[in-house]
Amino acid sequence: MWSASTAGGSSRRTAIRAGLPKGVEVVDPRSGTRRLVDRGAGAVRLAPGLVLTYDGRSAGSPGGSEGLRAFDRQGRPRFRMLAGEVVHDVQVLGYHAYARAGDTVHVIDLRAHAVVGRSRVPSEREMHFVVQGGAGD
Repeated sequence: MWSASTAGGSSRRTAIRAGLPKGVEVVDPRSGTRRLVDRGAGAVRLAPGLVLTYDGRSAGSPGGSEGLRAFDRQGRPRFRMLAGEVVHDVQVLGYHAYARAGDTVHVIDLRAHAVVGRSRVPSEREMHFVVQGGAGD
């Protein structure tokens, strides 16, 4: 068993104070060990076999634009996507991630490490993801 959380165990909302991310760590609940895997991340999502980290803040917030980063369960880097983009939100369905960056939702195939689709959404429009299906979808 393993889990990932923003540094200090806080939620996504409290992980970003004054627009500055606190980082993401991988936690082994059996041993109680914690490992910081992405100091620049403000949010995290779990995918099959992966920990996905991203900015989790609005485009106007201070800080760099790191895109979407993927780590294995031990916290080792696997791949990076959307470099230079401020990723606001990520949702996962099976082996696909849906990453909102600015006015675009990027559909990412996590097995191929590739963007397989894009959809424009006005940046002033609030968007909520509704994801249905099982882990194998």
